[in-house]
Amino acid sequence: MFTGTVFKDIHTCAPTKINRRANANFFAEEYQEKLLKHPTWKLKLFVRDVEETYGVKISRCKLLVQKKNALSSCAKVVGKQYDSLRDYMYELRRSNQGTSVFLVLKPHVSRPIPQFHMFYVSFLALRKGFLNGCRRVLGLDSVFLKGYCKDDLEMEAGNEWTLLSDKQKGLLPAIAKLLPDAEHRLCARHIFTNWTKVVKGAPLHKLFWKAVKSYTEEGFNDAMNELRQRSSKALLEMCSRDVKRFCRRFYKSWACTGIMQCNLWGLDRNEEF
Repeated sequence: MFTGTVFKDIHTCAPTKINRRANANFFAEEYQEKLLKHPTWKLKLFVRDVEETYGVKISRCKLLVQKKNALSSCAKVVGKQYDSLRDYMYELRRSNQGTSVFLVLKPHVSRPIPQFHMFYVSFLALRKGFLNGCRRVLGLDSVFLKGYCKDDLEMEAGNEWTLLSDKQKGLLPAIAKLLPDAEHRLCARHIFTNWTKVVKGAPLHKLFWKAVKSYTEEGFNDAMNELRQRSSKALLEMCSRDVKRFCRRFYKSWACTGIMQCNLWGLDRNEEF
């Protein structure tokens, strides 16, 4: 047994960046959250972060192996969460009476155990609040109509409902079949992006938005006539994309909104809704 009798707070030994405790288990524990958020984290940035955070220098080859091991450990942690989904479902149903919760599994390609496919939650309070206090306008993708939302929101044939989407393959006929009475708008930003691949020039682009944003027939026709005078090709390309689905001039009045883009956070600060 040793007893310390003298303490010297001045060290003359050379500092070292080698630490045997910086192993795979250490990185799996310390970097689990970061690797879950950024699984494609570049090795160069990983090395730099280790040196700056822990003052440990480690070779790229060794760190690459440890990163793979850490990601493997992370995958196991994520995999365990799927085992609790059924418990989550029963707890949500117990604690939120009237809430729709469904866990859907599908056959695995090579294993007898079924594979996770979908977990659907629709809280009763949110559903009632939306139906009683919000405009019946929804931005959606193809998954929306394949699940339980249509019944939960009592959409029936879609009367006085407005749907906004990009031009996904198969979405137009699906909405026409399932919600024939709904107004289906297309995202003007997506239309514009595809249109500009063919039509170049800022003046023409401004005329596109002038026509799209116009609420009146007169304003819409003026913009389209000006576009025709500048470029007949631009006009034909625009008309070929079904202007009735993305120009405000043709919107139904029941929605009481001129929204024309799926991604509201992508709007310019001065752009109208």
